[in-house]
Amino acid sequence: MPDDRLRDRARDAERGDPDARARLLVERVRSGALAPERLRLAAHLGDEAAGLALGEADDGPGDLVAWAGRLAGAGREALVRAFVAVARLFPPPHASVEAALVAAEAWCEGPDPVRAAAAHEAAVLDSYAQSGAAYLGGVAEPSTLAWWCPHHVALIASGREALAPGLPDPQRAVGWFVEAVVAAARALGAAQVRRAIADRLVPWALDDRAAFDRG
Repeated sequence: MPDDRLRDRARDAERGDPDARARLLVERVRSGALAPERLRLAAHLGDEAAGLALGEADDGPGDLVAWAGRLAGAGREALVRAFVAVARLFPPPHASVEAALVAAEAWCEGPDPVRAAAAHEAAVLDSYAQSGAAYLGGVAEPSTLAWWCPHHVALIASGREALAPGLPDPQRAVGWFVEAVVAAARALGAAQVRRAIADRLVPWALDDRAAFDRG
């Protein structure tokens, strides 16, 4: 019976009605098919149906730094995916930069030790390529972002952010992400940055493929 109800909700949701999608999401949480924290993440990213499912009013995007900081606290997988979305807004200026980004994306598809080690290797090779270019110290211009983001997201995917001196690992990763979001928003506009992150994270958070599996 619960499976039938899920399938009925999925068919209704496929018509694109946010209320129907919200009912499906509520049913999936109730049945254990969707973790509540994933639903909260999607709502935070601005997904209308997720907000309706939680009974939350849409108060607009709010402060960008607070928004990015809360997103970064959603776990390593969410953070890496969001950071990749920011990095992909800028064309990679060098093969080593693209390789670091590809390694981070591969880790997202299967966050295991082998792919974490590959992300670490890509970040190290990228740092060699960037040595002398002075691009690793901070974020400023779009050209710097194009170098800086992939290197740091690969380090986060590897779980070895401690290679960079300074704050403890979790704080360092969050700081990198928030800094990148703010800088990207200065370059491209906050709306484009938020949209890019949401487009990449919401389907993952809600596992839409599973949601519409008719079985």
